[in-house]
Amino acid sequence: MYGTMVGPQTVPRSELTALSRLLTFLVPLEEAGTIDVYTDNKAVFNGWHAGPKVSHGNLGDLWSLCWDLDRVVRDRGWTIRLHKVKSHATEEQMAQGLSSPELKEGNDLADHWAGKAAAYHSITEQEKDMLSWVYGTAWTIQNRLVAICMSYLSKESHEPSLPKEGVTKQKLGERLHRTQLTA
Repeated sequence: MYGTMVGPQTVPRSELTALSRLLTFLVPLEEAGTIDVYTDNKAVFNGWHAGPKVSHGNLGDLWSLCWDLDRVVRDRGWTIRLHKVKSHATEEQMAQGLSSPELKEGNDLADHWAGKAAAYHSITEQEKDMLSWVYGTAWTIQNRLVAICMSYLSKESHEPSLPKEGVTKQKLGERLHRTQLTA
């Protein structure tokens, strides 16, 4: 399973998005059971085991969604067990009992396919530059609109100002009509 996600593209957000999608998948299922979920992400593992909190930093939006979904699936009889696995486990770490061949293979496959999906959905530097420009421009426009609203709201009187001399509704309507005809 892979797909797009909201917000910055980080490993913790990706792992937490996957967890929320699993929980979403479980909601309509009739038969409940126990699901064992494996993650190599410490932030997700620790956050899950810390339980619902007021804030989980920059992952707060996703944690809020996960906790809402978790309540629903638990009410429907599901048990979710989240396990931490060693990422990129070596033979020596497996010999020490920090991982197993099965967990290593599962983690390696997950990393492999995550990389394939990321490459498939990657964008060029030119597209990144364009998006940065669009976001920057939108931010500037938003700030200007907020400043205009704040200026308007700070005035004592909200009487409408009179239009410039010689401007009438008829003239504005004619200008709009001409604009529509030439567009």
